[in-house]
Amino acid sequence: MKLKPVCRPFLIFTLVALLSGIFTACSPERRLARQFVTLKEPVTVLLVSPDIVYKKSYKVPDSVDISLLPENEAEAALFFQTRLLQFTNDSIFINDFMQGVVSALHSAGIKVYAADSSLRFIQSETPAYIINVAQLQLEEYYDSLITSPDIFNDDQLYVIYYTAINMNSWYELSRLNSESSNRQVLFNSKTVQDFVEGGMRYVPISGDYKFMSTVDSLTMSDLYELAGHVGFLNGSQLYDYLMNAWIRQHLPKQSGPIKMFSYNPISGELKRSNDSGFTPINN
Repeated sequence: MKLKPVCRPFLIFTLVALLSGIFTACSPERRLARQFVTLKEPVTVLLVSPDIVYKKSYKVPDSVDISLLPENEAEAALFFQTRLLQFTNDSIFINDFMQGVVSALHSAGIKVYAADSSLRFIQSETPAYIINVAQLQLEEYYDSLITSPDIFNDDQLYVIYYTAINMNSWYELSRLNSESSNRQVLFNSKTVQDFVEGGMRYVPISGDYKFMSTVDSLTMSDLYELAGHVGFLNGSQLYDYLMNAWIRQHLPKQSGPIKMFSYNPISGELKRSNDSGFTPINN
């Protein structure tokens, strides 16, 4: 059987369609994002550290009715119910958190100055931003895992209580020598918690199945280490925020929505993002 040759116009049309898809897939935002990440020092940052860590407890004591106490005594009763916050050293936590932020920005090619190097920062020739970590807050509370083993028609619900901590941070960003007042306040929250697992286990002695759970509790060492990890995540998101701001600045005026991107300096991956990781707060 002799095969008929494919029509040349069809081949040309197919080739044009493929090439068109390749070129249109690379949006102006992506091209600018690639340009930003290849710059040696796309922007310069003056990073201002907070002085204290605000702490809030939501752990209500069993033996005291805090509604009957004055506000200051009620807050004290809640605070001393915490397992970690009452022992947290502000200086250690802030240092570990800020080191994480600086490490993330450095790894992405951002020059970071401390507050005591403000003169060198002002003399920088690249676009410069002041990032003030205006506030760090820790919130400790009880959370619960509700589970049903779904075994032997056991419809009973089992509840496991554990400790969780919110790491909240507020950032004030402003561009140096900007013609307009452009201070932007951003909020970020990350949650860390005890490691929890539970399930039905066979007990050989009794021959029965029983629900058993384990809680691997956070330690102070864990909290400080996680402060560094959360700081690094926030620093990476700050880099993305600066990159997307640079893209908006250099993008030709258009009516459509602007695509956001996220960059991983470790893998070199540049990908679309639908979330900046921050909640903007109106001034």
